Amino acid sequence: MTYTVLLAVDGSMPSLVATKKAVEHAREKNGELVIMYVSEQTPLVNIERIAEDLALDRRCPIDFVTFAVDYASKSGIPARVIYLSGPVAGEIVRASEEISADLIIMGSTNPKGLDGLMLGDVAEAVLKTATCSVWMIKPNPEELTEILELVRVIAHPKKVPVLAVEPNGRLFRMAIGLLTIYLLGYGAFTLGGTYFRDIMSARLLGMNVAIVFGMVIIIGAIVIALFYSWYAGRFEQGTEV
Repeated sequence: MTYTVLLAVDGSMPSLVATKKAVEHAREKNGELVIMYVSEQTPLVNIERIAEDLALDRRCPIDFVTFAVDYASKSGIPARVIYLSGPVAGEIVRASEEISADLIIMGSTNPKGLDGLMLGDVAEAVLKTATCSVWMIKPNPEELTEILELVRVIAHPKKVPVLAVEPNGRLFRMAIGLLTIYLLGYGAFTLGGTYFRDIMSARLLGMNVAIVFGMVIIIGAIVIALFYSWYAGRFEQGTEV
C-alpha cells in the first residue's frame, strides 16, 4: 500500500519549510505527496502576519501550492493537490481520513495576541484530533534562510502572478501605517489595564470600560484587516486608490 504524506500549506514561512521536509520524507518512504490548501469560509487578514512577512523579507513572488508541486516533481515524488474551504483544522483532519494519510505535515505559526485568542493554533488542533501521526514544523532561522534560497532556485515568478510588497512602496507604507494604528490601540488597552484599573473598571454603556475598549480593539482590527484587503486588491489590479 502506498505511503501517503498529507502536506497542509497556508502561505506562511513555516509552511514553506514543512513543504521541503514533506517532500524529503515522502522520497525516503517511496510514497506520494498530497498537497492541500484550505481557505477559511470567513477569511480575516492577519495583521501580525503582515509584520512577520515583511520582517522575514518574503518578497520572492511565489504561490505556495505551485512551489510544493514543482519541488515534488523535481524530486521525483508523485503529488496531487486538494483545495478545500471551511474550518481549517477540521478540513485537514477530514481529508487525512478520506485519503488514509499515514502522516500529516504542516507548519506551526504559533499565533499571538488577538489571533491567538480567537483562532488558536491550527497545528495544535490538528495534533489533538487527527487519527494519524502529525509532524508540526517550527523552523529555526537557519532553516528559514535555507528555504528562501531553495525558493529562489525552484520558483518560477513569471508563471505565478502575486502581489509583491516592496519596501518604501505605497502598499508597504499602508501596511505599516495600519499595523501602527493597531499596535497603538492594543498598547493603549494594555497600559490602561495595567496602570489605570480604576478607569478601566468604570461603567460605560452598562459594561466595564475595559470590556468596551476590548470590543473596540477587536472590531477595529477587523475593520483594518478588511480595509487592507480591499486596498491591496485594488492595488494588485492597478486601480488608483
